[in-house]
Amino acid sequence: MARQSQGCLIRRESSAAGSTAVLSATNTISFDSTLRTICRQAGFADFSTGMRIEVNASLNTGVWTIKTTAATALTVYEALTAQASGKNVSITGHTMQNIGQVVSFNGPGLSGSVIDVTTLQSTAKEKQPGLYDGGQMSLSVLWDNEASNANLHDALVRDMIARTLRKFDAVFVGPTTANTGAVYFGGYITGFNITGSVDNVLRADMTIALSSGANFITNAAT
Repeated sequence: MARQSQGCLIRRESSAAGSTAVLSATNTISFDSTLRTICRQAGFADFSTGMRIEVNASLNTGVWTIKTTAATALTVYEALTAQASGKNVSITGHTMQNIGQVVSFNGPGLSGSVIDVTTLQSTAKEKQPGLYDGGQMSLSVLWDNEASNANLHDALVRDMIARTLRKFDAVFVGPTTANTGAVYFGGYITGFNITGSVDNVLRADMTIALSSGANFITNAAT
């Protein structure tokens, strides 16, 4: 199924107060694969609907998206693996904010290395895959230099100057919620360039270098 790029969102974690939640717990968090819920009797203070959550559990390690919150459970859009209360589970949540006035984007562009393991006994070249490189994402935006952070352009420049690691995602909108996908990653702003010309608007090109790998997210059926 082909998807339109119109309607895609490129987002950065919000830096507003209360937009990040962190929880580390022992023997209190379980995962229900049928209901797609993360359960804890003491609840999940500071976590809110729409957050991307990074989970580190023995059977559930990755990134999910909060669909609803309740007193003792978080329901997520994506599939979970059934797991009884784990010994050590950490969850970090980020509210994501749109980068405004994006005209185009390119990436992330992943690439993998190849290790040559050929020996004197080999009858042909022998190779094994090495680590993959998360590459980078480039953005072109209609430049808004207001410091209000409404479009985040000024904030992204400040992130570059301060060498601040941020979380980003690209949301690929499908015809239904169940068809919506995303790629989520950490990255640094490593390039920024403003351009202008006669009878045209100011534009800016930005480059985000991925700090590690990328998480590709697909919604489960709603």
